[in-house]
Amino acid sequence: MNAANKMWWLQGFLDEAAAEGLCVARHCPTCGSGAFSERLLRAVRSASGIDRTARGWTSGTLRYLAEALARLPAISRRDEPAVRSIIMRLYDFFGDAAFEDDFAPDFDAGPAGDVLRSMREHFAVRETAKHHHRERSDPKAAEARREEKRAAVMLRQAHRRESYAQYFVSVQSAANEENN
Repeated sequence: MNAANKMWWLQGFLDEAAAEGLCVARHCPTCGSGAFSERLLRAVRSASGIDRTARGWTSGTLRYLAEALARLPAISRRDEPAVRSIIMRLYDFFGDAAFEDDFAPDFDAGPAGDVLRSMREHFAVRETAKHHHRERSDPKAAEARREEKRAAVMLRQAHRRESYAQYFVSVQSAANEENN
C-alpha cells in the first residue's frame, strides 16, 4: 500500500461501510454494530500493520485509528454516525482525561472536531434535561413545589375574600344610606 492510499484508508472504509449499509449504532439492540466494529478493526490492522496478533482493540490500533480520523479532510453527513461511533470507542477505551489530553486537540483542528463539538453539545443538553428531571422527580422538591402552589392559591383566595367583603360592605352602606 503506498503512502497516499495508506493516508486515505479510513475514508475508503467509511465509503464501503455506507455502501454495504453496515449498522454503526453503538448500542444497537439487534447487532450492536458488531460487523462495523469487526471490519473497522481489520481495516485498521491492515492499514497500520500493527497488533495483528492481538485479540480485539489495543492502544496501538486505536491510536492509529484516531490519527487517521484526525487527518480526514472532510466528513459527510452520511459518515457522521460512523465517526461518532469511532469517537465513542476511543473515549470508552482511553477514558475522559486521556481522550481530552491525547485526542481532542488533534480533532479540534479538522472536521472530526466539528463532530466532537456536536457530540459535546448534545451531551450538555441531555445532562441539563437529566438534571431538570431529577429536580422535578425529587420527592422533597415536589412537596416543596406543592406547598408553594398551595400557599399561592390560599393567598389569592384570601385577597378575593377580602375584596368581596369590601364590596359587600360598600353595597350595604349604600343601601343603608338610601333607606335613610
